Amino acid sequence: MTRQPKPRLGALLGAAAAASLFLVLAVTLSGLDARTGLGSLGDVLMSLGLFIAATTLLAAILLGAVRLFSGRPGAFVIVLGSGGAAAYLLVSGRTAMWPEAAAFTLAVVLVLWVGWAVGSLVHEVLLGRQPPRGSRVRRRTVVNVLLSGVVLVLVPAGLWSLHARGAPTTTHLPAERNSLLAGLPNPAAQGSHQVSQFRYGSGPDARGQVYGDEADFPSPTLDLRPLLPDFRGLQARLHASYWGFGLDEVPLNARIHMPEDPAGPVPVVVLIHGVEMDSNYSEEGFDYLARSLASRGSAVVSVDMNFLDYPHIADQAAEMPVRAWLALEHLRFLSEWQEAGLDPWTQHLDLDRIVLVGHSRGGETAALAAILSRLQRYPPNAAIPLSFGFGIRGVVALAPTDQFWRPGDEASRLEDVSYLVVHGSHDADLSSFMGAAQWQRVRIPRGSESFKASVYVAGANHSAFTRTGRLRDLRGLMGLLLNQEGLMPAGRQQELTQTLVSAFVEVTVKDRWEYRPIFSDPLSGLPWLPPTEYVTRFEDGFTETVATFEEDVDPSSATLEGATIEGRNFQVWREERLRLRNDRQPSQETRVVRLQWNHTGPATSLPVWEIQLPDPLPEGLVDGDSRLRFGLGHQASALGVPDFSVELQDTSGQTARLRVGAWAPRSPQDFPQLWRWRFLDAFLTGPAEEVLQDYEIPLAAFLEANPELDPESVGWIRLVFDQTPAGTILLDDVSFRRLPGPWPDPGR
Repeated sequence: MTRQPKPRLGALLGAAAAASLFLVLAVTLSGLDARTGLGSLGDVLMSLGLFIAATTLLAAILLGAVRLFSGRPGAFVIVLGSGGAAAYLLVSGRTAMWPEAAAFTLAVVLVLWVGWAVGSLVHEVLLGRQPPRGSRVRRRTVVNVLLSGVVLVLVPAGLWSLHARGAPTTTHLPAERNSLLAGLPNPAAQGSHQVSQFRYGSGPDARGQVYGDEADFPSPTLDLRPLLPDFRGLQARLHASYWGFGLDEVPLNARIHMPEDPAGPVPVVVLIHGVEMDSNYSEEGFDYLARSLASRGSAVVSVDMNFLDYPHIADQAAEMPVRAWLALEHLRFLSEWQEAGLDPWTQHLDLDRIVLVGHSRGGETAALAAILSRLQRYPPNAAIPLSFGFGIRGVVALAPTDQFWRPGDEASRLEDVSYLVVHGSHDADLSSFMGAAQWQRVRIPRGSESFKASVYVAGANHSAFTRTGRLRDLRGLMGLLLNQEGLMPAGRQQELTQTLVSAFVEVTVKDRWEYRPIFSDPLSGLPWLPPTEYVTRFEDGFTETVATFEEDVDPSSATLEGATIEGRNFQVWREERLRLRNDRQPSQETRVVRLQWNHTGPATSLPVWEIQLPDPLPEGLVDGDSRLRFGLGHQASALGVPDFSVELQDTSGQTARLRVGAWAPRSPQDFPQLWRWRFLDAFLTGPAEEVLQDYEIPLAAFLEANPELDPESVGWIRLVFDQTPAGTILLDDVSFRRLPGPWPDPGR
């Protein structure tokens, strides 16, 4: 009698083969994001090799455990358990923090063991040696039901995961448009200049001829070895083999967009790309912005730093200052080229009017370059002298990193340089608003024309600031898990970028101060900006500080000497650090006041928080032309956005009270979750961080409410919680601001 194979073994081997095929497909998709620098095929092959090695190792470990359970389907457990764990580590280990990756891997293994138990039960029913009466019909029915379930669940789920765009976020702001910028041309509109485009480079590399024979002008090479002394051995040889040059002959490569026939010297804008695959020319992603700025009269230099991208140079602490130094070397080259008088176009460059614009890691690079330009010595090694001293007036950081390099183990600090940071609520690459911390560290001296502005954009992601061709911030399977609902279309995000960057250039290096309201007032730029929710902060040299809550841990003390703070009838009143989305990263580097209330009593017991100002007031602190300014965050509840009133009282007892919600729009700040499932938000990145919106109320509005109020003898600033019976707010940076400049009045 011929011996029949055990049905259990055949079924399990089939299941194992199907599981293996699925896992190989998953790793193949993930391999497209491996960024080995060897091309797509090399990325996939390396990922598959690592997957096979990891599966083999984990299988050996699991096999020992499986042998403890004699007669159990070991092959099934081995393939799913080891392959699933290895696949997760490869698919998402680069995106999540390693503790999360390890925890999730353990969860995957546990789920697979539960699946094994369920599969064993189904196996006993469908493939048992002695099936009960009528079992063939039962098996057929069960199989049909299972197959139908697979089709009904997986096909819609697959189509849902693959769609690339959701509806854009709808605005929470009023429909009417503010007229502060009425009559001014859209800063993102095409300018009057024709634009010439050319390249300079130091010769061909192994990746192409763009900066070799195809370059229009030659440039020198640089020796980076003193800046990267630990980059040597096999790592350095692999880098040189891949690129065709070593650290002793690093090229100066850039794309130039130049306005034709300028009437005089033109400002210089340097565009610094972030980290992409090092086989790509990432600087091309800024061409749309370069053409726009050049048409409006700026010389735009898009620098090439692809050879500093990972995986070849993966030490961020060593790499970041080199990027900043390299950006300044481009400016030095342009300066020397200009002095030599070799090419007429260089004579039009005004190197005393420079703006640095960077994306992602390039955003941090731009800030570091502005700092290094003013130093005499290189912080990682003071034996290296610096002699740049360029006229860098502004820095724009688009979804920047922060503190990848800490000079002298201190966070980088900008001083008297205008700074603009833009970040999106849908950023999955840098899910935390890291640029908010750098914004806090920018110091604007009193009376300076410099300013700093922060713009948090609902629906914007990380990738769409440049035209890299990426639809999602993450590639592979992790990208399919990102929430696409509310995502701003890439074209609209680039339109937003053009508007904000161009307006910043107009203000900082062309003295077009009339464009300032687009940064200080969230409504003024709406005719030019995509309709969505904008959360903005602003500070300039004409701000008189009253309370920043940074001076100590005493909630009753204020920054202004002689001022004191009181609060009553609150459930919670405390000062705290404003966190980022990921709690393992540094905070937003600002302390705020958290006020929580639940008022059900009479009006005499309303929650009130107040600052008593010194008497007499410091000279010039406030007058009738001043504006009361404060940063505000809140937590929406079933009662909606919490509202309250602001009251001023002078020393004679005259008061004027205004409702904040009637004066300025109160957005719910209910940003959509980053991942498709909310538990992934909590598990991988944390809930959305709390971002603050600056509000500014002219004292003229208080005078309209009570003409008897004396602005120059104001004694108290009060927040009276008389509108919403319960709620929570965050408060920061209470100040008065005066506007001596010739730009429009931003008061509404």
